[in-house]
Amino acid sequence: KSLVKLIEAGGIACVKGIGGFHLMADAGNDGAVRLLRERKNRPKKPFAVMFKDIRQVSEYAFIDDVSSAMLESKERPICLVRDRGNLAYGVNCGLKDIGAFLPYAPLHYIIFALSGRPLVATSANVNGEPIVKDNAEAMDKLKGIADGFLIHDRDILRRCDDSVAGTASGQHFFLRRSRGYVH
Repeated sequence: KSLVKLIEAGGIACVKGIGGFHLMADAGNDGAVRLLRERKNRPKKPFAVMFKDIRQVSEYAFIDDVSSAMLESKERPICLVRDRGNLAYGVNCGLKDIGAFLPYAPLHYIIFALSGRPLVATSANVNGEPIVKDNAEAMDKLKGIADGFLIHDRDILRRCDDSVAGTASGQHFFLRRSRGYVH
């Protein structure tokens, strides 16, 4: 509950996942997204947004059947979908698309059970470095970015980014194959 309170108050959380850590912030809070951009030194590159479920994605983006199927697939890639303009400007800095994805780890479902807000969920790393994978490394390297940490004792053996896909003419294509598609 304290992690959710931190996010709802405009803070930045560092959450340990399956292939690395995510930095999470309220995707509807302009101040929180601006703060994350500043601390991560990421002035323009769009952030991915994790949504509670497909219904919530459709409230914030226009989705077609292909995107919906990809979002709900077992691989759970980030899908580029047309933005409806209801999130903080800094999520995509005015671009027409947002990178949407759905929870894929049990911890994500617990977070969304406590707060249904869409969350920026971006790789937890210092700009230009690999994704952080160890607890001590996260606490050391990300202490100036995150306001709080949610970690566990399950080791991450291999760093793994989220896969990113888009759709065109009713077909999907990949911008990055990673978690869910490569071993």
